[in-house]
Amino acid sequence: MSQVVIRQAGPLPVKTSFMWPSSESIIVAVSGSAWTQKPNTLLTLQVQVDGKVLGTIQQLAGTAVTHLALPTGFFAVQRQISQAVLTLTAGNDTTIADGNDQFTVALIF
Repeated sequence: MSQVVIRQAGPLPVKTSFMWPSSESIIVAVSGSAWTQKPNTLLTLQVQVDGKVLGTIQQLAGTAVTHLALPTGFFAVQRQISQAVLTLTAGNDTTIADGNDQFTVALIF
């Protein structure tokens, strides 16, 4: 089964609160896009649940001012069924996301 918890445009940070659906291990799948004003810069998207960093998604931006799709990130999480807060943030000060960038987060369980 799967549940989409985020499907929205930027800017970052993108944050949502929802009921965590299972106490079993869940895969958090994250996709999105971003851009930078500086060429040859690493785009970094940080994924957090309840303030704890699950990991980052990275993509090298060879050119500036071009929106790039980030690779889809998959993160395994096990926690209790309860209210959860999922947050996507820029992982560095050169990663930019605006209304042209779309983010999707799905839970796979």
